[in-house]
Amino acid sequence: MTFQKHFDLWFEDGNVVLVAENTGFRVYRGILARDSEVFRDMFLLPQPSSLPVEDTYEGCPLVRLADDNADEVAKALTILFDGGRSFSQQNQRVDLATVVAALRIGTKYGLDTILQEALRRISTCYPADLHALQKHPPCSSTCPIIWNTEDPIAVFHLARQLDLDRLIPAALYKCANEVQITSLFSASTGKNGRLHTLSLEELQDCIQARDILTVENVSLYDIFSDFHPVTLCIRWDPVTYITPCADTMKDMVVAAHSNGFTRGERAFRRLKKWMNGYQTSASPSLCSGCAFDLAFQVEERQTEVWTGLRERFCSNPCDDAMDDDTAQ
Repeated sequence: MTFQKHFDLWFEDGNVVLVAENTGFRVYRGILARDSEVFRDMFLLPQPSSLPVEDTYEGCPLVRLADDNADEVAKALTILFDGGRSFSQQNQRVDLATVVAALRIGTKYGLDTILQEALRRISTCYPADLHALQKHPPCSSTCPIIWNTEDPIAVFHLARQLDLDRLIPAALYKCANEVQITSLFSASTGKNGRLHTLSLEELQDCIQARDILTVENVSLYDIFSDFHPVTLCIRWDPVTYITPCADTMKDMVVAAHSNGFTRGERAFRRLKKWMNGYQTSASPSLCSGCAFDLAFQVEERQTEVWTGLRERFCSNPCDDAMDDDTAQ
């Protein structure tokens, strides 16, 4: 069998050779068996006294890793034979490709240690909970994965492949608001050397999510324009039916439009933060009662939209809801 030796993962005293695509990795059976239940079971199978020549390389058993990407195998093995030191460090950020490799290879071969760390990282950046996403968006420095603008495409594709429904709402939201639509079509055709090619169904879901969020973001803006400072307003005059909060809301509607909240790209991510900032700078600001009422209505509507994404695009939305409750 012809293959190229991997430049880094080829140990001369290794006792097993793994081959993915046309790349060979000479590593150690003991470490693989320790950390992978699949390799452990494989090595426990009785071996004939002499293996066929095509199943050995320089006296080492040769294992073909069918359908595995050589780069992803290399990334997973690097984590494994590095002892997971850099990958498991809480403050060490890594690129998405490394996390994807750990998820794919970890899932297929039962590499639980690196699989759990990969799940922790990607779930932190693409959480099932809307409030967690608002607090730590994938592009923030607190995210344990280095941000790239087209990463949400790969995350959505991966979530569908590995049935990681909890990642789908955040990935779709980021695809809708962070990714150029031309990039979605490129991803669907595998252009530009992409490893993560969207299926036609996945592309349709991404476009439909964009349409849904565009419409729903307008409904968030409607909360501003339809808001009437009455119910909780502490400045309401029951005799004149006048409150300064009404004028403040009119100014707020204009400011929300000029700051892009009717165009979709900010309605979830920054609306609440912007509202708090506007309150600080506005003169007069909304009273505490109106500010609370408005924030409550916005948050309630955001949650409804988020739940709608989950119910529309996830196969097991109830399981994700249970995950959120457990996490809280």
